[in-house]
Amino acid sequence: MNLERIVKSLGLPLGVVAVIVSILALVGLDAEQIAKTAVTLVGAQACVLLVIDILKWSGVVSDGTAGKWSAVFNAAIFVALIVQTKFFPLYDVLRLDAQLLEFAKTAGVVFLYVAQVAGTKAIRELVRRLGIKVYTFSNASPPTASMR
Repeated sequence: MNLERIVKSLGLPLGVVAVIVSILALVGLDAEQIAKTAVTLVGAQACVLLVIDILKWSGVVSDGTAGKWSAVFNAAIFVALIVQTKFFPLYDVLRLDAQLLEFAKTAGVVFLYVAQVAGTKAIRELVRRLGIKVYTFSNASPPTASMR
């Protein structure tokens, strides 16, 4: 595992990599070990993906900027991992990551459901605007239904 290659994949220049490695060495941390741990955090990565997808869907993240958002979120995770390694070395970060993965799975299903409901509503509105009659109870007296 090459820390230089990992940080370059985020679009950072070699100088920034040198600064990061120097800071880690200054505080007595092994940069390669932290990088190896960061890469294995599948739950954290899934949460970043989910958050970015939700932000895209809601219009906060525009096309072409998701990579930058991902770099920022992952940098924050990397910093948190550094702090955890330095100040809480016995904390089981992989157990937390497993919990994050389960959360991301559940939240992902909920998000997909919400997106599906919103999409269905949008399609229904489009069909109605095209002049196609849609089934509705809104103008009907119980128990009959009317066509609009």
